[in-house]
Amino acid sequence: MSANPERLAHWLFDSFEVSPRPPIDLETLAVRMGIDQVLDTDMVEDGRLVQSSDRAVVHLRLNLHPRRRRFTLAHELAHRILTHPEAPAVSYRRAGNGDDEERLCDQIAASILMPQDWTRRFATRPQNLSTLRLMSERAQVSLSAALVRSREINNWRKSLLRFSLDQGRWRFQGAFGVPIEWHRRIRSAPATHDAINSVPIRRDWDCQLPLRAAESEISVTAQIDRWKNTTVALVELDERLAHRKPDG
Repeated sequence: MSANPERLAHWLFDSFEVSPRPPIDLETLAVRMGIDQVLDTDMVEDGRLVQSSDRAVVHLRLNLHPRRRRFTLAHELAHRILTHPEAPAVSYRRAGNGDDEERLCDQIAASILMPQDWTRRFATRPQNLSTLRLMSERAQVSLSAALVRSREINNWRKSLLRFSLDQGRWRFQGAFGVPIEWHRRIRSAPATHDAINSVPIRRDWDCQLPLRAAESEISVTAQIDRWKNTTVALVELDERLAHRKPDG
């Protein structure tokens, strides 16, 4: 699909008279877009849009984290945009497969929650966890969503890793903003646990973090925020991986 998420978000704010200043009022936006109900539902997937000729309902998974819930609602509203007869995306609607549409709706959701002009205001700030937290708080989105948006709009070249404490060991949980060819190729190394464990609690700490990239062990510059059972690490992976291949 070649629809422009920024153009769609701009059209959305203008057409439905919702302020583009975060945090975006998604509930008002949903009503003005013709969503009859937003229901918290016991289901497997995070969200679902159910539309008929005279009714539209968004179902959101029960007990989603509030910021995950906001992103999911924005994602489902993006699906609604793609079926709106007056939206700029109408000529692109259903142009690709289901995965294409899901990726496009994620991009539209980010453009709604963190409009381009607003995101660019952070371009001169340091590329660190403090800036991500500020974006996250003001837009009411996750750190990972703020990181991905910063890469898209402000030319960030850092990635965000998450770890959790499981049976006394720090375990890798996920990576965001990783170069696409390295998706699912980044993991903990044997020394990752000790490196995280040596970091003071609740204090951004600069260090070298051991990781495994495919079959190789590497060490990357990182800024780490360690909580009792959760750790996030903002790491410089792009340059470190630029001359490597995922297959070795």
